[in-house]
Amino acid sequence: TLGTVPTLQRRAIELVLEQGDTADAIARLETLRSPLRENPAWKLQMAELLAKDRRAAEAESLLLALETDLAQRRATPANLEVLHRSRELRASIAAAAQPGAH
Repeated sequence: TLGTVPTLQRRAIELVLEQGDTADAIARLETLRSPLRENPAWKLQMAELLAKDRRAAEAESLLLALETDLAQRRATPANLEVLHRSRELRASIAAAAQPGAH
């Protein structure tokens, strides 16, 4: 058995998102937690999906863990991009939580 093949699972995630099934996308991404060792890109993608599924507290918690993790890594262009996107997503979540925001 091949087990979970990350490339195929990522494509499946894209397909279920196209169908609007965020919960299934989250479940599928969860299967990649161990194979990808919760790398920064995995954490960011999971946080994006959680935020899309209106699970803001979980998304924000994961983003804070991601940013803590990135602070301990080399400042490569890829890590800096993930950090930038994480901060943007946290700002977006905070703005959505403001009274009167939709």
